[in-house]
Amino acid sequence: MSWRGKSQSPRVANQAAAQSTPPASKPQPARPPAQQAGLGRVTPHQLRYTLATQAINRGMSLEAIAALLGHRSLSMTRVYARIADRTVADEYFAVSEKVEALYDAPRRLPADAEGSEMGKHPEGTHST
Repeated sequence: MSWRGKSQSPRVANQAAAQSTPPASKPQPARPPAQQAGLGRVTPHQLRYTLATQAINRGMSLEAIAALLGHRSLSMTRVYARIADRTVADEYFAVSEKVEALYDAPRRLPADAEGSEMGKHPEGTHST
């Protein structure tokens, strides 16, 4: 292509071709997946919060979540991982049932139960 005479520079030729391209044939930018799902605008930071919160509410340890997110301190992970009220209630009731089971258990030792110290005394040397 000649730079002199009636031919145009490559830049001018590309601009002219772009202007003459009908709009229907231009590729449209893809919509972000969050918008495709009807969620609106979602940031990567929001996704980190969601991941941490979902993980802790499904039983993942705080230490494992910290490693997953690349945190050095658990206090930062606590900011991200928000425990749902339902998770707190479920854990409370699970512990409550275990505590109640302790109190509902028989309180007397069986007659043949012997502590570790009782076996050390020879027969007849127990003081009463």
